[in-house]
Amino acid sequence: MGMNKDGCSRCGTIAKTRKMEGQDICEACALNIQIAREAIVSCPEDGKKMDKELCGSIIIDRCPACSGVWLDANEIKTIVRQAKGRHGSRGAFLLALAAAASIR
Repeated sequence: MGMNKDGCSRCGTIAKTRKMEGQDICEACALNIQIAREAIVSCPEDGKKMDKELCGSIIIDRCPACSGVWLDANEIKTIVRQAKGRHGSRGAFLLALAAAASIR
C-alpha cells in the first residue's frame, strides 16, 4: 500500500492505495469490488437472497428476513483476530460475534 498523489483510479479519493488489476485503488473501492464479485448466497433457514455487509474488513452475508448471518471459511477466525488486536484476547470471540450480530 502507498499514497498515490493522483488518488484512487476509481473514485479519485486521495488516500492510501493498493494495486488491484494494475490500478491504484483505495481500500473502500477494493472492498466494493470484492463485494460485487462475491457469489450470491441464499439463507439456509428461509431461502431468501442474503445481503452483503462489512464487519471490519470481512464481507458477511446477512438474511434481510430472519437476520441470520453466514460466514465463509475462516471468516470467524479473522473477525476474532481483528477483535483481539483491538481489545486483547479476553472476550474477543464474544466481541466478534456481537459485532457481526449488530451490523445493520
